[in-house]
Amino acid sequence: MKVVLLAAILALAVTQASGFTGIDLYQFCIVAQKGTLGDATCTTYVRGFIDGLIIGTFVTSKDWKISPPDAGIPVAHGRLILENYLRDHPEVLNEDGGYLFGFAMIDAFRCPSN
Repeated sequence: MKVVLLAAILALAVTQASGFTGIDLYQFCIVAQKGTLGDATCTTYVRGFIDGLIIGTFVTSKDWKISPPDAGIPVAHGRLILENYLRDHPEVLNEDGGYLFGFAMIDAFRCPSN
């Protein structure tokens, strides 16, 4: 059941390529009943945002710079980067997922000067 729920959330997130609006977040986080797909979407969004803040703060404190493509990073490409990093670094799989994804992006898009 959890796999189906996660797949549904990811499918919903992919359809929202431009990001959620405040209306979307209100519907998912306030209107949606606990335990529903909307509620899970809110929780997943909040977790992703927190992970982004944490890794952003960590990267800044280390003065690591990344240079992503000007056109952005398609979700499918980001997923491949994460999958490859996880396969190549099995010794860190017990670490926080947000950090691991951050390290994967640093490895993939580290600025040449670093």
